[in-house]
Amino acid sequence: MNVILISIDAARAGRVIEMLQAGQLPNMQRVLQSGGFRSEIVISPFTVNGVPKAPGDILPEDIAYFEQAVTDPGHARMLTGDYAANLGICTQAAGQQYDYHCGNNYAVVPAGRTILERIHQRGDMAVGVCCSRRADTRPLATLAALGLFTGFAGEDEIYAVGAMLDRVASHGFFSTTFANTLPSLDYFFDSSSLDVLPGEAYWNFYNDSRAYVASVELRASAVAQRAVTFMDAQTKPYFLFVHFCEPDLFGHIYGEGSTQYRQSLATCDQAIGAILDSLDASGKYSDTLLIITTDHGAELDSLPAPLEIRNGRKVFTQAGNLHGQLDADNHNLFMLNNREQLASMDQADLADYIMSSLPPVPVSSSSSAGLVLVAMGLGAVLLLGKKKT
Repeated sequence: MNVILISIDAARAGRVIEMLQAGQLPNMQRVLQSGGFRSEIVISPFTVNGVPKAPGDILPEDIAYFEQAVTDPGHARMLTGDYAANLGICTQAAGQQYDYHCGNNYAVVPAGRTILERIHQRGDMAVGVCCSRRADTRPLATLAALGLFTGFAGEDEIYAVGAMLDRVASHGFFSTTFANTLPSLDYFFDSSSLDVLPGEAYWNFYNDSRAYVASVELRASAVAQRAVTFMDAQTKPYFLFVHFCEPDLFGHIYGEGSTQYRQSLATCDQAIGAILDSLDASGKYSDTLLIITTDHGAELDSLPAPLEIRNGRKVFTQAGNLHGQLDADNHNLFMLNNREQLASMDQADLADYIMSSLPPVPVSSSSSAGLVLVAMGLGAVLLLGKKKT
């Protein structure tokens, strides 16, 4: 059996439901024909020592355990089955102003904690990642020499300047926060890859001298094309993680209620269609568990970024406050599944669900350590609010 996990960054559940009902996301609708939709996928706002706390039980010092509705903690919960506070990737120093937008003090997820590594240790499945985002601070001249940068152009080319750079450069999901997984991957593609083609990337941040690009995000079509390349090349079962950036990118720039945000969801839906077409053409759809979800929600009708025109180009010095707040729009997520209607669950339960869905490891293809890991996965029980270890 294959497993494909697709994360649409900052896809607000309410907006996805609205567009599904309006027939504007036809490929997600294709998935629903054989499966189900669940909007009660939650981020437990505060988790102390691995245990979610009810709002009335939260103490002032519990701010250090705030489970943020942002990219890196969201994917950490999704891919490890643990809370970001336990993983140590988002912490708060005493007296420090808490950054609800991007979080504080990002660190690497500890080795061995992700399902990518656990599945790799099984020995019977290939593991691939196709991600749309990377912080890339190489000089533009270097990128141009590699054929990665071909110049700034296009209406959707939005640039940040000044103080934005440090925050964006530390937010280079996937290859930063999940660096320890890279040796376990049979295939990895992001915007640093040498086969990125002209027109496949949003070159959306630069500094005043244009000497460095701080963040490069790939179009969903490019990510889906590489996903299909990986899928078509496999001769054994595989796990594939796919990340689309558009709703987060255009939501921060134009706001959640904008035409651009809605179009970004439609763009991701088209990319999902390419993946579905490949599964149909290969006859592997029925033997694939396909999950579509998001890392975090977004604020309804959030305000756009303050834009300026400098030398004929759009620039902004801070992103619109699309997500990160402690409310239902940010912490209530959605999940599509092509197999079944899932029960309500915490976002951190997804990893256990995936591991428990995998078949037993053939003895001939696994080590004893791999068998232990699989046994742990098969024994997991989806229980909202269970202690994470």
